[in-house]
Amino acid sequence: MQTALNIAKYIHSQGYRDNIKINKLLYISFGFYGAVHDKHLFPDRIEAWKYGPVIPDVYSAFNNGYFDTDIISLEENEKTSIDRVLHLYGSKAPFLLVDLTHQKDTPWSNSYVPGERNIEIKKDTIINYYKNIIQISNQLVEEISGEDFRQVMIELSKT
Repeated sequence: MQTALNIAKYIHSQGYRDNIKINKLLYISFGFYGAVHDKHLFPDRIEAWKYGPVIPDVYSAFNNGYFDTDIISLEENEKTSIDRVLHLYGSKAPFLLVDLTHQKDTPWSNSYVPGERNIEIKKDTIINYYKNIIQISNQLVEEISGEDFRQVMIELSKT
């Protein structure tokens, strides 16, 4: 199993330099990887801080300049999952990612206590949240690909 710091180094090597953004991309990667593979991407603690989910070891290493370029090889399924998250969310501004994690009923919003920094966000809660996102997305795809949707699109294209 990888450490969060090693995966953060991989994200950093892909051109991401902002500490807040790296932590959010790491958190989202953890959620989607866990939802798809039903296991943790890394064992490190994830906490609810003011600006969203944070992996304290990664935050500290980045702030203290300890972000060497030695990257342990990722397994193919880890790399694929992380790369998908980077593709989907990597172009978003750091504070847009903060807003995304701050939405109502997210693992962060259900864990955060103003002024507190050491409140853990339970890993299974994160994974279940992302499983739900995937399930809802799949349902939408099924609905959109249905005959009714095609008929609506044909009618709209005539206008």
